[in-house]
Amino acid sequence: MIAKLFGTAVPIHDPRLDEAIDRFTAEINKTRAALLRVSNDADALADLAETIRERAKRIKPDHD
Repeated sequence: MIAKLFGTAVPIHDPRLDEAIDRFTAEINKTRAALLRVSNDADALADLAETIRERAKRIKPDHD
């Protein structure tokens, strides 16, 4: 038996193994896409923060 993949443990010669691997691969791809979206969101938020910081400096310059 191989390790459980999404609740289905199958022997190596079982044709359901391909199905389990396909489900596992699909989940990995969904996770990868979600991580990419989060990364893109984080980049966008960092850009927004920098824009706000720059505008705030123009409104109220530092008095160092």
